[in-house]
Amino acid sequence: MFASHRNGPASLTYSFDDFSVTAVAGPPPPPPPGGVQFTRVSFAVPNPTSMAWGPDNRLYVSEIFGTIHAFTLNLSGQPTADQVITTLGSRLTLGLTIDPLSTPNNVILWVSHSNPSTSAGQANSGIISRLQGPGFATRTDVITGLPRAIANHATNSIHFGPDGKLYIAQGGNTGAGAPNTANTEFGTMAEQPLSAALLVADVRNPTFDGSCNNTSDIFGPPPCDVQVYSSGLRNMYDFVFHSNGSIYGPDNGLGVTGSYPPRPTPPCTGFGDTRLWTQGGNNPGEQPDLFQRLQPGKYYGHPNPYRNECVFKDGSYQGVSPLPNYQPPMYNLGAHKSADGAIEYKADAFCGALKNNVLLTNYSVGDDVTALRISSDGLSVASSSSIAGGFNDPLPLAQGPDGTIYVGENSGSKVTELVPAPLGCWRGRQPLPLQLLDAGGAALGGKLYVVAGKTASAHQSKVYVFDPGTNQWSSAPDLPGVGVENPAVVALAGKLYVFGGGTDAFSGAVTNAAAFDPATSTWTVLAPMPTARQGPGAGAIGTKIYVAGGMAGNGASLTTLEVYDPATNSWTTAAPMGTPRDNPGSTALGGKLYVFGGRIRNADGSTTNGTLATVEAYDPATNTWTGRASMPTGRRTSIVGTLNGHAQVMGGEIMSNGGAFGANEEYDPVTNTWRTLPSLPTPRHGAASGTINGVIYVVGGGPVGGTAFTDVNEAFDF
Repeated sequence: MFASHRNGPASLTYSFDDFSVTAVAGPPPPPPPGGVQFTRVSFAVPNPTSMAWGPDNRLYVSEIFGTIHAFTLNLSGQPTADQVITTLGSRLTLGLTIDPLSTPNNVILWVSHSNPSTSAGQANSGIISRLQGPGFATRTDVITGLPRAIANHATNSIHFGPDGKLYIAQGGNTGAGAPNTANTEFGTMAEQPLSAALLVADVRNPTFDGSCNNTSDIFGPPPCDVQVYSSGLRNMYDFVFHSNGSIYGPDNGLGVTGSYPPRPTPPCTGFGDTRLWTQGGNNPGEQPDLFQRLQPGKYYGHPNPYRNECVFKDGSYQGVSPLPNYQPPMYNLGAHKSADGAIEYKADAFCGALKNNVLLTNYSVGDDVTALRISSDGLSVASSSSIAGGFNDPLPLAQGPDGTIYVGENSGSKVTELVPAPLGCWRGRQPLPLQLLDAGGAALGGKLYVVAGKTASAHQSKVYVFDPGTNQWSSAPDLPGVGVENPAVVALAGKLYVFGGGTDAFSGAVTNAAAFDPATSTWTVLAPMPTARQGPGAGAIGTKIYVAGGMAGNGASLTTLEVYDPATNSWTTAAPMGTPRDNPGSTALGGKLYVFGGRIRNADGSTTNGTLATVEAYDPATNTWTGRASMPTGRRTSIVGTLNGHAQVMGGEIMSNGGAFGANEEYDPVTNTWRTLPSLPTPRHGAASGTINGVIYVVGGGPVGGTAFTDVNEAFDF
């Protein structure tokens, strides 16, 4: 609801006979970036507030009231040892960092802490301590007398910058810059010269003075060497030094009654009016959380009368111009997020999808971890996505060397590990020498053989060989006989076997069979298949090759299964499939032949089902076919690779629109289940493929369905 007096000379009062507000569920968070999934492991820690990964490969975690843990974690993410550090005693402990001078045998901790009261904080009780030595029992209070609000705005996170100086996120003492008599959690305490800012301290300087408490006037100049780096930050819990050279941090907006200074120009000390600004008061109302790029000397909008910062944000609430050094927010995070923990994700997991993103915890609305992708110039947020949710007040974040993200759940009293789930990565490789559709492919001797297929001008009998080691293509002798599309190509015992194919899209199936020996670079013509077919599925099991389905010479899909024995150069017939299908995906796994999807076409040219999702498995030991879990995405002319004992079914063509697509779905034969993997970068059908040393190569195919052609070569691995 919106009402306005349209710049009239006086405010208007609007009365309502009845008015109510009903809370409704907000929109769901945006999906995570493609290919980002985690497995979760948790272990108990009372009210974690800050975390850091040490050079001794231990996770350091602070509890809210001063206890620090140094956890040794096993490969399952569970603590096998917990060194409990109680040097601080009972203190509100919100920041913990590792000294860059630390070594695996000499870890040095820096910790920020203050008065432990949760409702009546002691002014100037903020301390930065260095803990070192046996049991971290040697405590040196390097900085003392930092501000502390009556509420829990205190000395927050601390980090060493690349310049070797210590940077400190210092909370503000008020809701919006000025004290008031509203009896909120902030009481009547005013701001101080070092509150509501990102501070910097040259703690390595031999003459550094960290005694900041002005005992004669807490609102007077602090008698120490701690300086304000960026000002006007209401309550920045954490911040991050990004690899692009910038400092970023989230700042929590006003969520209670607050007031900005009574005057927009100095001197502006004194109490603010708690009426809303629209009613002539100094209360700006609820404010969103903001994401800031922090620069030296810039002001980010939270007033501090004791630094002569009297203008709230851009001045629009007070009807004045912004301060000359005012810096608008980089990004609006939304209301009531309480965005707190912050790290830059630096691992290569997820094919780099998260690398260099800034990750934030949302303590309130969302209870999740959000990823902000920073623009290439570092000046804006290119995208924002929730990557993991369901936490109980997530507060601190840390990252392990393997890319594991550690989330401290404050109210949940635990640390939850987000372990990257390997979903695989795609990479471009040297293109095929020509654009080719419906070729056969198989891996042999560490190389990929691409056989036959068709170009825009003719069917082919050419053979191309890709060497992943050199990323180069070469040629082998042509396939004997006519050029064909959709042959079955299988490698067995050091030789390449090619069966069938067709000289036309829906007719011209052949019985041709041949074997190529790379050792002699020669082809041998074999006993022909009993049944002419193109687009069959095939796989080698033991010493034999199994050829299933396909399209007969009259264009009808087949159920036929025939078995070739290289030792006798002969064929036998085995149990037929339960469903006729041509152009299925196929592979041998665990001693069984699997066929995925395909099409049911009739001899009269009609189609009973143009995009099958069903799956069948043949067991040679029992000569039986068994239905297995259907594919999530029905398809024909797909690509099948095999990694980690699973089948990866990629791309294909769909009947509903005849188009090619890139869906990549993995089948686990042990659990009979499917999961989704990153899609083919170039959607296509009718490509050749082979798996070599843990990498699936997908070559050629049709990028738009029907008779389209490409030379693309893309590789997938975990």
